[in-house]
Amino acid sequence: MSRWAIFACAALLGACLAWADDESLDYAASGSLRVRGFSLRSRTLDRDLDPTTRLSLRLSGDDELDATQHFLDTRLRLQLRVTAYDQVSAHLAIEVGDITFGVAKQGGALGTDGVVFENKNLYLEWHPTRYSFTLRAGLYPRESDPYGLVLSDDVAGLHGEVELLGTGTELYADFIKAVENSRVDLDSDGIPDNDYNDRTVFLAGVRSRALGLLDLEGFGIADIDNTQDSPVAANVERDVYWGGLSASVRVGPARLSSTGIYAGGKRSQPGSPGVRIRGFAVDNRLTLSLPFFTLEAIFAWASGRDPSRTSTNTAFPTIAPFYGASGIVYSNFGGLNATGSNLSGTAHTTLKLRSSPTDGLDIEAVFLWAWYTSDRDVSQNVNRFNADARDLGFEADLNVTYEIAPGFKTFARGSLFFPGHGYVVQRDTRRRGALSMVILGAQFSF
Repeated sequence: MSRWAIFACAALLGACLAWADDESLDYAASGSLRVRGFSLRSRTLDRDLDPTTRLSLRLSGDDELDATQHFLDTRLRLQLRVTAYDQVSAHLAIEVGDITFGVAKQGGALGTDGVVFENKNLYLEWHPTRYSFTLRAGLYPRESDPYGLVLSDDVAGLHGEVELLGTGTELYADFIKAVENSRVDLDSDGIPDNDYNDRTVFLAGVRSRALGLLDLEGFGIADIDNTQDSPVAANVERDVYWGGLSASVRVGPARLSSTGIYAGGKRSQPGSPGVRIRGFAVDNRLTLSLPFFTLEAIFAWASGRDPSRTSTNTAFPTIAPFYGASGIVYSNFGGLNATGSNLSGTAHTTLKLRSSPTDGLDIEAVFLWAWYTSDRDVSQNVNRFNADARDLGFEADLNVTYEIAPGFKTFARGSLFFPGHGYVVQRDTRRRGALSMVILGAQFSF
């Protein structure tokens, strides 16, 4: 959506505020401004390629992993909600950013890069007071499962949910026609072909809290490729389906939850137009809420591709997930993560300790060990490593947040990653020590 369309929507909502009387209309405005400084230093990311490949990377300007990165960025988010007669509401959220100062590509110059004006959410919601159902249409945030293993992003579509009165059970369904950052022309040939602007995603499920301490959720997802009969759709997924079950039980201070998802369907690849998809992912968590701190243990695993199997792809497919379990391995800070914030093809065990020793102060320590769940495809330029290297490595994070005043917070994040054989092989680098990252920032909310 263009910025002028966004401004028009905002003006329309503002006009509603001016014309409606106080009894029929309620509104709320909020937002935040984040300022963040980023510093990353590593001896791990030195290229170890043949001279021809190294020269081509430098000529193309794509050799930035050799350098230490420092930059400052800001992001502004504005939100407006207007509710009429307690049952119809309009939601608008826009963001300006990330505005980045001092980018490595510019030699640390005081300039800006990556300025983006985005309409994040724009939707209408009907939630009548007499009935226990909700209808939503427009651009809204959506997660396909409790931890966003398949989809966790903004989508354009329709959403409905209804509560079965007296049963503690909810039914929900979504019809999705586009996902955030969808591309229209995948192969840059000038012909629109299929990404999630040309696909249809159906999501449906049921949640039940009728069993007291036990919560259950079952869900299904269908990704329908509307252009699979087109000749330009040769290198992308065809119809893909997911089915999952999630259970959570609380006993005293302990909460145990588990989510399992199976994926099937077909994928078109060069020379193999009908490769079968057989993927699986699981996420298990144990949380202990103790008097002075909270302990959370996570074991997550998702299948990866087996290069020796040509008729079946065992990699767990995703749509637009976000799996932020750590600062470097599973996050997007600095663009150096091993997985694209995606659990697919990896596994990890993680321990998180959280504590609030004083009012306004939150401290979290994260310890993570990650590995690949299948053998990796290794570049022919790397000969000193084994093709079956799977060990990603160990990471430790320390996150501190302090609320100085209502609505104003400062935060600090430090991450230290000791890369294993798998991370080094995947990045075509030679191992020269740990990768460290420090982020300092502040956020104002209103």
